[in-house]
Amino acid sequence: MTDPDANIPAMEDIRASGLSRFGARVDHLYHALVRRRFASVVRSLGAYTQPGCVVLDVGANHGRFAKHLAALHGGDCTVYAFEPLEYNRAVLRVAVGRAGNVTIVPLALSNEAGETELFIPYKRASRRFSHGSAHLGDRGSGVAFGTRTAPDVCRALIQTVRLDDWAQEQGLERLDLMKIDVEGAEPLVIEGAMETLARFRPVIFAELIPGMPERVGRTVEGVIGPLLGLGYEMRAGDESGRVGERLEAWTEGVRDYLFVHPGRG
Repeated sequence: MTDPDANIPAMEDIRASGLSRFGARVDHLYHALVRRRFASVVRSLGAYTQPGCVVLDVGANHGRFAKHLAALHGGDCTVYAFEPLEYNRAVLRVAVGRAGNVTIVPLALSNEAGETELFIPYKRASRRFSHGSAHLGDRGSGVAFGTRTAPDVCRALIQTVRLDDWAQEQGLERLDLMKIDVEGAEPLVIEGAMETLARFRPVIFAELIPGMPERVGRTVEGVIGPLLGLGYEMRAGDESGRVGERLEAWTEGVRDYLFVHPGRG
């Protein structure tokens, strides 16, 4: 049987062929260190937490969320930043600097533990990787998983873990806030976290874009349904930190959603 991914090169092979990393890293470091794009939304999310809170940044990428999360309550918080891609972790480490309250976890949260492939779009013309758009996906459809500006993809082997298993192994005693932005794999994160969510009822801020969960055979309802079933309320959110009306379903024009359990606390 033919391997459906046989024509998708490994990231290591693309790098060996001379694909540039330096220019991309300069740009990524600038955005991670200087830009404050998510400062407002983190301040808004921080209002749902107390000093000593435990926060998960799921899909930490280059640390533009993590660096602000680390400053909540004057740094009186613990942040676990989940990022499976080595390049992103290198930028992430610089972004969070010497913040002693941030632990970088080199894993992807999913619905099962093991190894899987992460697809990374790249641009042949400019010879750049699009690390921020890296995503999981069905092996048979991987070749269609590029982006409009980076239509080609390569692949990297990563490690996955269920949040329920990780929380038990860590002896986690509280969880107050989760930010989830994993390019369509959000339903897999939720599937592997149901026991932990039922126990701690953390506030959840997630990006939900129809068409993206389909990469892993799911839909946005794979996040919304289980959380509403646990008693969560869903509201529209945005990157400015504003929280909108209560919603019962995915809504056209809204991509960021805040889930808050009324019984939390």
